[in-house]
Amino acid sequence: ALPIEAREILQEIKTPQVRQSIHGLAPARGHVLVETLVPRANQRESLRYTLTRLHAEGGLGKIWIAHDTDLNRDVALKEIKSSTVPNPESWRRFLKEAQITGQLEHPNIVPVYELARRKEDDQPFYTMRFLRGQTLRDAIAEFHRRRAAKPANRLELQRQLLEPFVKVCQAVGYAHSRGV
Repeated sequence: ALPIEAREILQEIKTPQVRQSIHGLAPARGHVLVETLVPRANQRESLRYTLTRLHAEGGLGKIWIAHDTDLNRDVALKEIKSSTVPNPESWRRFLKEAQITGQLEHPNIVPVYELARRKEDDQPFYTMRFLRGQTLRDAIAEFHRRRAAKPANRLELQRQLLEPFVKVCQAVGYAHSRGV
């Protein structure tokens, strides 16, 4: 089997015959992309995930709120930004992020449900539990807005800010204990 780096170099060749033969090769050792096919009630091709709205955007990717039609639930779907799609290093970083996050099982770390790729363009994505709620940054801003109106008490400080911060620290500590 070809190593991942050789496959990435060959993927840049646009000749359909070359691309088809690469696609037919056995996966390289450590290759993690999977194509998931869930039998549909009807025979026509349908999409499992329906993007609802953009939730967040970072340096490497975008996170969408998506509806999983197979399990009838909302999930977070992360994909690489279109501006970085052709970059093999970005793909490698993205896939590594999905693998590492998927291996971290902790109550304060969002679980990864699936790592897959889109059929139409082979772009990788992964899905995670969608958490509703407030970010720590928003909680801090809200705490300070309320504090400006009236003095905060210690219990409110602990409940609103310190408990969530401790949970973040526990998640980071767990990740560090696993070599991340």
